[in-house]
Amino acid sequence: MLGCLAVGVAAMLVFALAPLWSSAPRPEQEATAFVPAPGGFAQDPAPDPVSATEEAGSSPAPVSLSTRATLPSPTRVAPPARQPVPSPQPTRPAPTTPSSVPTAPSGPNLSIAAEADGSTKASGRSYRDVRDGDLRTYWSPEGTTGRISIKWLSPATVSRIIIREASDSAGRIRTWRVVNHHTGQVLATGSGAGTIDLPRTSLLKINFEITSSTGTPRVAEFETYGG
Repeated sequence: MLGCLAVGVAAMLVFALAPLWSSAPRPEQEATAFVPAPGGFAQDPAPDPVSATEEAGSSPAPVSLSTRATLPSPTRVAPPARQPVPSPQPTRPAPTTPSSVPTAPSGPNLSIAAEADGSTKASGRSYRDVRDGDLRTYWSPEGTTGRISIKWLSPATVSRIIIREASDSAGRIRTWRVVNHHTGQVLATGSGAGTIDLPRTSLLKINFEITSSTGTPRVAEFETYGG
């Protein structure tokens, strides 16, 4: 009776374990590992080493930096240099050569009723000798250059002057300029004595400045005209 009981138990065990033996994985197939995540959350299955190797082998090789196209660096263009703006220069009259033979003036000689002064005067000379109407008297500076002036108490309009040298010193005056004394405006420049035309100017004092001469100049008359 015990033998029959043992055979029965063995048969029941075989019948119970048969399903497990039929579903057991084959040796050539490996079950995908499943690791439960902490806290009960599911995780993706671990990758197959063989598949990872194949995917790694099929990824493209990194491109070398040396093979990339080199873009030209932008060329910086320098801005054009700013040209300095020239400052306006004062307008000076062109040099003139007076007529050696004075032309007949129009109107009265304004110097007769005026006063005279100058830079220096030689011994025995007077400034007023240039406005007395007498060619025998004259003014001379202390050297070869100097200034002689005609001045008025009220403005006079002048457009022409005549410089007459003493008869024994004609041709000594070389270069000169005519200046509006109070404004400094140069009305004319030139060389040699004689008739000098000026822009029509209203002034109180007019200067005849001798800038060079051969010997000591002698001015017998400094005549002024309104024109």
